[in-house]
Amino acid sequence: MSDSEGVLRRAFLGIPVSREIQEKAALIQKELFQIEGGWKQVKPENLHFTIKFLGEISEEKLEKATEKIASADLGKRFFVKVKKLGLFPNENYITVVWLGLEDEEQIFYLHKQIDFALSKLFPLEKDFLAHLTLARVKYIKDREGLRKFLDRYQETILGEMEVNKVVLYESRLEKSGPIYSIIKEFELK
Repeated sequence: MSDSEGVLRRAFLGIPVSREIQEKAALIQKELFQIEGGWKQVKPENLHFTIKFLGEISEEKLEKATEKIASADLGKRFFVKVKKLGLFPNENYITVVWLGLEDEEQIFYLHKQIDFALSKLFPLEKDFLAHLTLARVKYIKDREGLRKFLDRYQETILGEMEVNKVVLYESRLEKSGPIYSIIKEFELK
């Protein structure tokens, strides 16, 4: 069965975020939304680091991807510090406000292992930046307020969390926002 046949599932691999980071991110979001503009919030319970977006795929391709990830060496558990705010794609045209990591080396390694394991099913990714999307931006009226906000949180560490698993999620897009459900969890050593 090809991807053009049957039911397709929108899927991605991600790292869930600790409750502590969710709560701190929610406080930053609350402050962000005081800046005049059009914001679409990512609900704190939906925050995650996307490791690889798989897209709309067939059940057969999803099963093959699951097998490949299960047999891959994903490495050992590690800790990350959530720190710094950023923008995509740039300050002149902003579509996303995100939180990043202090040191991306271990999460980058994990991404590369997954990317390589899935390379026969999905194209390799050239650019990867681990981030938590806080909000999508429709428009910004107060650019100076946003700049000050970004400066204030540039060096703030929100906390440290353990990365002990990678989750294969299904994402259903609804009017109220995406709804994520867990397909499978892959534990790190």
